[in-house]
Amino acid sequence: MIPRMTPAEYMQRRAAALSLQLPDVTEIVSEVRRDGDAALVRLAAKYDGADLTAIGVEVARSEMEQAFTCADRNLLRSIEHAADNVRDYHSKQVGQSWECTSSDGARLGYRLEPIERVGIYVPGGTAPYPSTVVMTAVPAKVAGVREVIMCTPPGRSGAVNQLILAAAVLCGVSRVFRAGGAGAIAAMAYGAGCVPRVDKIVGPGNAFVTAAKRLVWGDVGIDMLAGPSEVLIIADSSANPALVAADLIAQAEHDPLASAVLVSVSRSLADRVEAEISSQLPLRSRRAVIRESLSRWGAIVEVDSVEDAISLANQASAEHVQIMVDNPRQAASSIRSAGTVFVGEYTPTPIGDYMAGPNHVLPTMGSARHRGSLSAGDFLRPINTVECTAESLLVASADAIMLARAEGLDGHAASMEMRASAVQNAGRFGSVLRSAKAVSLMQQAQPAHRVQSVQQVISPIVVKLDANESPLDIPEALKADIVREITKMPFNRYPCADLEQDVANAFASEADVDADRVTLGAGSDEIIQMTMLALRPRIDHVTIMPPTFTVYRRIAEAVGLPVHEIPLSEGPSGGFGIDMDALERELRCDDALVFICNPNNPTGDLFTRGIREIVACARAYVVVDEAYHEFCGDTLITEVPGRSGRLMITRTLSKAFGLAGLRAGFAVAGPLMTQLLQSVRLPYNCSTLSLVAARQALARPDLKRSAVNLILKERAHVAAGLSELGLSHGALNANFLFVRCPVPGDEIRRRLMEREVLVRCIEDAPDFFRVTIGAPWENSTFLNALGAVLEEVEVR
Repeated sequence: MIPRMTPAEYMQRRAAALSLQLPDVTEIVSEVRRDGDAALVRLAAKYDGADLTAIGVEVARSEMEQAFTCADRNLLRSIEHAADNVRDYHSKQVGQSWECTSSDGARLGYRLEPIERVGIYVPGGTAPYPSTVVMTAVPAKVAGVREVIMCTPPGRSGAVNQLILAAAVLCGVSRVFRAGGAGAIAAMAYGAGCVPRVDKIVGPGNAFVTAAKRLVWGDVGIDMLAGPSEVLIIADSSANPALVAADLIAQAEHDPLASAVLVSVSRSLADRVEAEISSQLPLRSRRAVIRESLSRWGAIVEVDSVEDAISLANQASAEHVQIMVDNPRQAASSIRSAGTVFVGEYTPTPIGDYMAGPNHVLPTMGSARHRGSLSAGDFLRPINTVECTAESLLVASADAIMLARAEGLDGHAASMEMRASAVQNAGRFGSVLRSAKAVSLMQQAQPAHRVQSVQQVISPIVVKLDANESPLDIPEALKADIVREITKMPFNRYPCADLEQDVANAFASEADVDADRVTLGAGSDEIIQMTMLALRPRIDHVTIMPPTFTVYRRIAEAVGLPVHEIPLSEGPSGGFGIDMDALERELRCDDALVFICNPNNPTGDLFTRGIREIVACARAYVVVDEAYHEFCGDTLITEVPGRSGRLMITRTLSKAFGLAGLRAGFAVAGPLMTQLLQSVRLPYNCSTLSLVAARQALARPDLKRSAVNLILKERAHVAAGLSELGLSHGALNANFLFVRCPVPGDEIRRRLMEREVLVRCIEDAPDFFRVTIGAPWENSTFLNALGAVLEEVEVR
């Protein structure tokens, strides 16, 4: 179905394709110049089968407004999301006017003036393209164009696709005309009755549209001579063959003349991709178009190395270049000639077609050698780069998939759905997704006739790294399971005892202890509070080791217990240690309650080896808080059985399981401590929702594994970034880092907050701040902001 060929054969075929003659449209252009509206009516009847005699060429404004009012609200929100991304990206392309004085004393200036009137062409034919309205109208408005008109082919009834009209209203199009093909280009170039003459024409189209643009070029400005769409995918053995096949199919479904090419560094991958194409093709609605495109203009080209593949890509200068190799960012940096470069497994070409921000009106047929995409400035030669992470892909893909379905391009949708499904199954949801869902909910609350932008409904994104939360939300599928289970529960009844026991059993299995040693709490904070209340008649003070978890002191003061401190001391080579002599003295006191956070918050230090034996022999009551043990592997939970009964371990599902918002924690202790805790534990202290969520989460060990692996990887990245900035940090044992500041930590915190990045300062350690490990994009934003802050305070 898809031919195999050598690089030389591929370039020979490509050269032949570039030499194909465009159709002669001179007669059509001449007819429109001569007869104006009447010619457009005749052309609509001839090529579109539409009778415009009664309704005319121009779409009434009232018809446009009605299409907008009646459009599906979810689709409008998707279009608005795309428009926001495109607007934000293209606003960065707009240059600045400037003035200066030369060395000769002359006053020189550079002033940017927007084009007065622009015409955009939006294809119709076999599929509507509201995304093209976004990609052409929004950059024009960003540049300050006063009037944007649009031509698009009518359907057989004479009506223009309603979603295209809705998108036109949303994107600021002034007027819409029922005109397609070469006739539409001629009408905008020279004026045709009601169609005004424009200063520049932009937008993609078929061979007739391209030929007409070439013919009128000079009489009117045009964006580019773009041919059929094309993608060149560079892949090695690390690539997922199903995703590669899906992306080739997604490109081929555009047009029988579309070119979808795989440049493979692996023969095995090439074989598997070919098999995947055969498997996936019957599932696609446009399979006839796809089959013709792949057989005529598709190719699998085998090369010896990624370097050879990059060289071939630079020779081809394709519209879309997709990188699916082991180190995609490095490979992408070597692409010198392309319309848009799509970097990594989570960045399929369709995400650029709809949502990423860079324009999808791109140079084809090798013209990327000398120009870039349609842009706000349109005089630069940019190469676009798009790279999604797992989390982010999820933000954009939901709306992009909806748009793909609306346009009938289910291959585009499948290309994104495969990735979204893989991310969901891995539990890799980030805070960006939570923000996106918040936006969606708030937008749904708006009146049906009004679609607001993201900027209107939420404040700017804040990188929140001041609380030790997981950067990953639980997967949508698991949330759906929790919702299904919770809806079966009677809300008028208190939590079921059997449910509480199930969760206690699940906690016991997680900790590898007997269930009768487990006490449930609404987070480990409540366990700490229960412990102090239970022991208050038996102790006369609480011992803590600052800097440490501030809740210990706050709860002790609230219940009226004096606090005794054994301050941690900073070692000469970094890290904080315990005064072991002082700790041993405290542990010999019958009337002391000693809290040991291990790993310690906020320093990250691990005390397991030093305290194991002395804790085992303690006469004091000892609570070892293991809220962060998943990130280092150390635990003292094995010391609980057979001890004096005064040792207790606390844990939580907030960090590694991502359930901070549902408050679920537990304690493991001997019979005495367990009995004391149960005596003060309030009935039904854990809600039904928290219990159901905890039971579901604990049944999914992959959740913890995915989160911990990501956090450990990102922790190393942040640590390396801090070192590059010349900053030292504490031990790598938790989901946070304790960072020494060259200036007071509160000043660093304040300056970071001005950049919408939140970190935590510690009262007992004013020369430090604590930063929680976030999602990859959050960590990169933090490091960039921190670098800027350090430059401000002149310490780098």
